Amino acid sequence: MINGSTLPDTILPDDVHDQLWERIFVRLDRGDSLITTQDYQLAIESEYVAVTGTSPTQTLKELFRQAIQTFNTEHPDRLVARGVQNSVTRAFQSGVFKLDWDPTRIEQVGENSIERFKT
Repeated sequence: MINGSTLPDTILPDDVHDQLWERIFVRLDRGDSLITTQDYQLAIESEYVAVTGTSPTQTLKELFRQAIQTFNTEHPDRLVARGVQNSVTRAFQSGVFKLDWDPTRIEQVGENSIERFKT
């Protein structure tokens, strides 16, 4: 369970709650670009279906939205920052692929490209 998470644990059994958060971290670990409340809400609703085999009710969807929004506002470094990092990594990798850069070229111009991207 994420310390301080506000997913509706009074409605969700602890094991479901824990599985949902674990699956969100797996998505971030594999490079998913989860940034907005909507990104996380769609992900957690999808994971809820995978874990329980049922669709979340409208009430549960609203509780998910509120919990995710609150958690990401209070702890942006825990989830949102990772999603942003994943987005930047994907964008850089896509550019490298489109430009057909080899490792030597990346070493020569990659750092300057990243600096320009940040500004």
